[in-house]
Amino acid sequence: MVDREQERDRLIDAADRPPQLVVLRGRRRVGKSYLVDRALGERRGVFFQADEQDEAGHLELFGREAGALLSGSPPLTFASWDQAFEFVGAQATEAGPLVVALDEFQWLWDAQPAIDSILQRHWDRWQRANTPLTVVLSGSALSRMEQLLEHGRPLHGRADYRPLLLPLDYRHAASFTHSEADAEERLRRYAVIGGTPQYEVWAGPGPI
Repeated sequence: MVDREQERDRLIDAADRPPQLVVLRGRRRVGKSYLVDRALGERRGVFFQADEQDEAGHLELFGREAGALLSGSPPLTFASWDQAFEFVGAQATEAGPLVVALDEFQWLWDAQPAIDSILQRHWDRWQRANTPLTVVLSGSALSRMEQLLEHGRPLHGRADYRPLLLPLDYRHAASFTHSEADAEERLRRYAVIGGTPQYEVWAGPGPI
């Protein structure tokens, strides 16, 4: 974990003090999924990554992930996001604290334009009931994720934490190189790769 300790600790705090809604933004490969996994991956939860398919496909995949919450259960079937959110809310109420992480949320939103409104209706009820549920919406389409919380949108004012993950600076990116690298090599590496963590990992610690 490099330069994400503050965000990690805040995500852990969100899961420790539910209900909380987190909206996590950052460009691709900057480490959003890694951060959520390191902070919350050991928690009981549904961790779902969307892609460019339709709503029915997303619901089928979400049902597979959600089915794991029930020991020995086959994949679950949801006809709508309304049903899916009803399920996770009931699971948190009946079986204890739950994390629901929806990664690349912009694809879910494209496939179902009303999903933020559907979630808002459930979220308001979960908050009133103090349901032990932490919801993390993560996305790499920065303008869309900003739009999600704009004035007049259903989720406006509801996010408890809305971090923006930026690429690493030179000092932190240098930690990915080998220990004997001098300042010139580290600077050259940063000029070529930049501070995107996944690119640094792919490049390996050797000289560029």
